[in-house]
Amino acid sequence: MQNYANMAPLGGFGCARKSLVAVNVLYICVSIILLGAAGYGLAANSISSFGVVIAILTVSVLLFLIAVVGIVAAVKHHQVMLFFYMVILFVLFIVQFSVACACLSIGDDYMRTLMGKGYSLASKETKIQIEENWGCCGFYGMDEKRNLVPIENGTLVQFDTLHSPSNCSAVSLLSDKLFLFTRKFR
Repeated sequence: MQNYANMAPLGGFGCARKSLVAVNVLYICVSIILLGAAGYGLAANSISSFGVVIAILTVSVLLFLIAVVGIVAAVKHHQVMLFFYMVILFVLFIVQFSVACACLSIGDDYMRTLMGKGYSLASKETKIQIEENWGCCGFYGMDEKRNLVPIENGTLVQFDTLHSPSNCSAVSLLSDKLFLFTRKFR
């Protein structure tokens, strides 16, 4: 007859501890990948906005710190740290869920308007870089009526096309290219 009193139970905190450590090691790997992606984007000049790089670096450092707190709390069986770890994860879930709902609620016309406002507020160098990377000429091409976009105070702003009209004849519209690109992620 076997002695069941000395056998370890299936599951319990031992299994949860190993699972938490494994998930948090995965989070650490993701944060290192994000750090590498930000560094590569900065080194290769593929990210034109320094704010995007700062945002990626901030998210990766926060993810790393949260994962370290989760590992320490799981290994040391520290109830208070586990509580705050779960609260932080819950807050992150609510933020991610809210952002996802907001992104899905944006209509196609509003998305084009937002992209147009962003393009109209960009510097001339950024516009040239965008037009060269996407192979286009202006946000709406050479259509003067569609190149008028309202900004915050209600005034209309004319998009300036940075290429001559002869270069724009066979080039597709940036607005259509960006719209189709963003539709891939919806």
